[in-house]
Amino acid sequence: MRNRVIFIFFCFLGLSRVTAQGIDLASLSPELLKGANAVIVREETDVTVEKLNKVSTRKRRVVAILNKQGEAAFETYSAYYDGFNKIRKIEAAAYRLNGELIVKSKNADVQDMAVNPFEHGVTDVRVKSISIDRKHLVIPYVLEFRVEEESSATFFYDDWTPVNFLHTPVIESTYRLRTPAGIGYRTREIHLDQPAVITEKDGWKTETWKLENYRAVSSDRYLPPNSVPQVFIEPLNFQIDKYSGTISSWNDIGDFYRRLNQGRDVLPAPVIARLKEAVGDATDPLEKARRVYRFMQGHTRYFNVSFRLGGWQSAPAALVAEKGYGDCKALTNYTLALLKEVGVKAWPALVNSGVRTGYTELDDFPRNAFNHIIACVPAAGDTVWLECTSQTSPFGYLGSFTGNRRALLITDEGSRLVNTRSYSPEENVVVSSTRIRLQKDGPAEVTYRSSYSGIRREEVYSLALSRDREKQKRWLTGKTGVSDAVWGDFRFDLSDGEVIETAALKAPALGSISGERFFFRPHVINSAFSFNGENELQEQTGEFYLNPNLFSFTDSDTVTVTLPAGYALENRPRDVKLEAPFGYYEAKVLAEQPDELQYIRNVKVSGGHYSPEVYRQWIDFIKAVNRADGQRTVLKKI
Repeated sequence: MRNRVIFIFFCFLGLSRVTAQGIDLASLSPELLKGANAVIVREETDVTVEKLNKVSTRKRRVVAILNKQGEAAFETYSAYYDGFNKIRKIEAAAYRLNGELIVKSKNADVQDMAVNPFEHGVTDVRVKSISIDRKHLVIPYVLEFRVEEESSATFFYDDWTPVNFLHTPVIESTYRLRTPAGIGYRTREIHLDQPAVITEKDGWKTETWKLENYRAVSSDRYLPPNSVPQVFIEPLNFQIDKYSGTISSWNDIGDFYRRLNQGRDVLPAPVIARLKEAVGDATDPLEKARRVYRFMQGHTRYFNVSFRLGGWQSAPAALVAEKGYGDCKALTNYTLALLKEVGVKAWPALVNSGVRTGYTELDDFPRNAFNHIIACVPAAGDTVWLECTSQTSPFGYLGSFTGNRRALLITDEGSRLVNTRSYSPEENVVVSSTRIRLQKDGPAEVTYRSSYSGIRREEVYSLALSRDREKQKRWLTGKTGVSDAVWGDFRFDLSDGEVIETAALKAPALGSISGERFFFRPHVINSAFSFNGENELQEQTGEFYLNPNLFSFTDSDTVTVTLPAGYALENRPRDVKLEAPFGYYEAKVLAEQPDELQYIRNVKVSGGHYSPEVYRQWIDFIKAVNRADGQRTVLKKI
């Protein structure tokens, strides 16, 4: 399905001096340039809705390149098109900072390629990309890109997202929308200081938004959805192919989906016969759904073949049954047809997928920003959600791809926003049990078992499906940090929705010896979640956000260490207990036997929205955890 991307970050800055294609860097404040890889000098988007089935768009970007990172981010401009969208022109030029032309692009500089999403489909989506050969350029310099597009589909207009890059200040960005009389639209402005300017002339309405002198923040890691300036724009009326309608409510979007897919849920008789055999004597609706899901997974796979309206419309269920493949729309439609055939009520749900998303649906502003579809089976106890594109996911599992967010549920009674499956820290759990046998000259024998559940299983799920032993070994080496380990048996097994990881290894040197003392760190097997990368405090002026798909988890580690012969415990790590609004950390060492000690570590973090001042507590928490995990145990010869 088509999708929109919303990904912007900035804060207010002072004025600067710019020319048509140049920039006076000396006039920019040091605060603006701090950490900047490039500077958006000017960006303009002009959208003209000429009629219900024709929209023309002109885009211009002028960006100053300050270093190699900025060059890598901006050297290529890509414009996508398909059966409904055309690229009329795409060109580029490079200038010195004073605005003097260096070189202009030629037709040969434009690449026109098919887009093959993840090598799992064939579509009519193509991309035109343009760049300037670096051999002409010496940093710093300015790039200018110009693009003209035309669309015959008006199911949505382009939103305004002033910045799409980190480490990139914006001096000026403008969005203009021109519409003739009789064509209306809705807008939602988010975190904008300047109101839109509206003018009317000769039967045309022009609405202009402008953003000036803002600087990019350096990270989006803790940025909550819908937290930065942007404008959502939705047409009141639309046309796509032979379909037309209105978009003023969530029901309107759901009605359009139903119209697109009406009559496409008919199953072939042979499939119905095999389905009834697979469902057997099951009478409970959830058990029926479970068997239907297993049946669907057993003879289908994801493969997207879509041209023109096929990017929006499901392939018929009969075609999926015949070919054995489909995209998210087709496989979900097929699964719903199977469920309907055995008397299980179920509905489609449109959702914006991805582990991280900069946007969440607004109850009072209906808009089509969805890029995926899943199935929903209502139940008395709890709703069951089905990801129909996976042939290996457990029944009812959504995970980080579509869990913890809003979705548009499309039912016969109407369409409404609902919450998909949420995953709590108590569900996203890694439990590890490790046995270490130290030898007096430094080597050690290590065996361990880790179980991953909830969203945490995704960290190792692909390894459990893989037959690539070297890939698995690289993961284990990174987890243990023992690069020269001699690996014995290791395996990854799937069990009731969990991934079970077991391994045995010999480490040539798990500690260090100095005179009569043996030093080692009991926290040997690193947690799959790493508390690294927070070396300095970032600016956090707004709400602090821990994405539940990344930061809702529990770790429970138990390490039993057998001491080497001839050594006794001299000094053990101090017990540590940390508590914060978002979770806790606890680690302690027990030495109840003279030749053995036990290290116990528990961590819990709850994702969600927190006040800005909690960010400092988070950074302090991370640093304290790293210090605690790094504590060493000291043994002494006896």
